[in-house]
Amino acid sequence: MKKNTLLFALVSSAFIIAFFFVINRLTSPAHPWFVYPAFVTVWWPLGVWAAKNRGKYIMPIGGSLLITVFFVWLNWATSPNFFWSMFPIFAVAWWPMAQILFSKNKPMLFAVIGSAWTILFFVVLNLITSPVLWSFFPVFVVLWWPFSLHFSRTKQWKLFAIIGAVYITLFFALLNWKASPHTLWFVYPAYAVAWWPLSMFFANKKTIKLFSVLMSGLTVILLTVINIVYTPQIPWVLWTVFYFIWWPLCQSLGNLAKTVVFAILGAVAIIGYHMLMYWVLTPGIHPWYLYLILPALWWPITVAFKDKAHSLGFLIISAAIFALYYGALNWLYSPNTFWSIYLLFPLAWMVIGGYFGQRKQYFALSIWGTIITILFFSAVNYMTSPHHIWAVYPAFVIVFWPLSLYFFRVRNSKTA
Repeated sequence: MKKNTLLFALVSSAFIIAFFFVINRLTSPAHPWFVYPAFVTVWWPLGVWAAKNRGKYIMPIGGSLLITVFFVWLNWATSPNFFWSMFPIFAVAWWPMAQILFSKNKPMLFAVIGSAWTILFFVVLNLITSPVLWSFFPVFVVLWWPFSLHFSRTKQWKLFAIIGAVYITLFFALLNWKASPHTLWFVYPAYAVAWWPLSMFFANKKTIKLFSVLMSGLTVILLTVINIVYTPQIPWVLWTVFYFIWWPLCQSLGNLAKTVVFAILGAVAIIGYHMLMYWVLTPGIHPWYLYLILPALWWPITVAFKDKAHSLGFLIISAAIFALYYGALNWLYSPNTFWSIYLLFPLAWMVIGGYFGQRKQYFALSIWGTIITILFFSAVNYMTSPHHIWAVYPAFVIVFWPLSLYFFRVRNSKTA
């Protein structure tokens, strides 16, 4: 019987298909529904043949062809005006493709054929569905597969960066020309992507200083040109110059940039720069530079007390000073809006997290965290929308934290 399994499968399948065909003709000849059970039945002899011959490729090739024929027929029989069967055909083709090429250890060939097949699918789909050339986008993405695989195998990382940057730039240039030729916007992503190959050549210990000077200078030049061309009446580029000077300056100083003296000079420079920007560009409005003074001053303080900066005492003192400083700014310049509560909330979490976390008192942390959170949302609720009590929802959720710890940890530890 084992020798005749294929013959038995063929005869039985033929009998089953004939049976359903006759029933189909007798009951509903206008609709050939027998094809559905016939499609399922044919898998029986196909599976027996593949198992008997131990062919790795018989099942994927035969099965994918069978599925393709079935969906093409179904497409033609039900909705010939739209070629929807291309979707399952595209998907099922990956079965034999992956089986054959991976068994032969041909990942590069698989990437090339798979990319070509995917590109063909999207191009055909684009042509039959829309006059707009949207397949341009998936084609750009899928080409990275064989492209990146080749360079990862050859380990030519610098060449990969150069060609990749050129490829991305050409993509955006073509997109710019096709979609909005009157606005030259592709220079922005082109400049950003140029950092990739440049960093591959210059971002090392020997040339990092040159790299920082070069890229900072080019960035300032680019932003200055954009400022002059598009918004000459607003010199917004001045807001960026200081930060691009800071990078090569820190790189040039090396270890000196880690000293207290540099931190003091840096803090003074930051405060002075923003005060100058305020008086030159935004005089007479809300003194926003005051909000930057304390963080800038805290830089040299943390450097001076670097041995104690991670201690709980330093954390509590820092949180208290920040709370008092921004609370005073809130009271002096905008007393009608209690915005400093949004700063007090994370500061309070820092303090209780540091205090109870060091002592591993997690249940106490959950209680205090719940109290702080409920008070915070209640205050925000009262300030912003007092006629709608929504703070009960986050309060209800966070209460489960200490309750869960109590019933599943604290209580069990006491009864153990």
